[in-house]
Order: sequence, then structure tokens, then C-alpha cells
Amino acid sequence: LAYVLGGVDGLVELLRAGQAMTDRDGRGHCVQQAAAWAVYELALQQLERGKAGASEWSQSDVLVALLLDAMRSRRSPPPLELLWACCSALRQLTQEQPCRGSLFVERGGDEALLAALGLGQGAKDAEGEALLVAGMQLMTSLVE
Repeated sequence: LAYVLGGVDGLVELLRAGQAMTDRDGRGHCVQQAAAWAVYELALQQLERGKAGASEWSQSDVLVALLLDAMRSRRSPPPLELLWACCSALRQLTQEQPCRGSLFVERGGDEALLAALGLGQGAKDAEGEALLVAGMQLMTSLVE
């Protein structure tokens, strides 16, 4: 609905609202997770339709920053599903765009990604495994 009403800007605002909710009372993770999956799905669908996908979104740098903020929750470790969604969305945003990968690393994304991988490894369940796969795919897209 956020995308239908506001386009990619709507997803940016949804991530911002989720971050504000998380900062305020720790309850915004679900909003951030939904927005991250929406970014991932939209980018993937556009690529499948032969469009440029996230590589041409003017909001991509902002999305990278907001998704990275979601990975670094200040209250407690973020839920594994949120980290999985963020890694998946970030891969779509940084793939084919080395400058966005550099932005991710400059903002401390390397440390956030390693922390997420550590949480995934410690979980020893299906969500942890999914996070590990998504995190390694993101890492691969950053070094290619």
C-alpha cells in the first residue's frame, strides 16, 4: 500500500516511520521488516520485467542508509527476520552499483553485516540459516 500510494518514496517513509517507532518503544521492527521485503520484491519484479530495478531509483542511497539503521537496532538485537529482509533488500540495492556498496561500507555496514551473520550462526534454526544465506549473498555482491 505504501508503494501504491507513494511509490518508492512511500517505502522510504515507511522505513522512517518504523525506525521512529523502534527508537520510541521498540515496536517498529515489523514495520521495518515489511518495508524491507517490499523494497526487495519491487526491485526483483522490476528486474524480471526487464526494467533497471533499484539501480535507477533516486532514493536508493537513502534506502541503503535506512536499511542499515534497521540492522543496527539501538534497543536490542534486531529480530532475525528483520536482518534477513534487510540483507535481501540491500543486495538488490547494491548489486550492480559499486558506489552504493561503498556507501554501505562507509556507514559501517561491514560491521553490521558481520554482527548479523553472528546472530544467524548462533540461532541454529531455519531463520538463522536464511539470514546466513542472505548475508553471504549480500557480502558476495559487495565484493564482486
